[in-house]
Amino acid sequence: MAHFRERGALSPAAALSTNALGVAENDTFRRLCAHAVIREAAPGVFYLDETAARARQYRMRRVALTLIVVAAVLAIVMLVAAPGGSQS
Repeated sequence: MAHFRERGALSPAAALSTNALGVAENDTFRRLCAHAVIREAAPGVFYLDETAARARQYRMRRVALTLIVVAAVLAIVMLVAAPGGSQS
């Protein structure tokens, strides 16, 4: 996404080709297109939708935080349930 920002490809009017952006149309690129973070303004020219990029980043952080909390809770449950884990 930095390539888009550095080259100013942040709107349909400023869209650039992948060659001009210096990016490859790999799995990550296609995934970002599928999530509408990278949009095709016209055939072969793309731009970064900053609003969609921020929303995706927020969702990813929220998922990561949820996974961390779930892992912590499971670890606590396992420690308490383990033989000798609770001294009551």
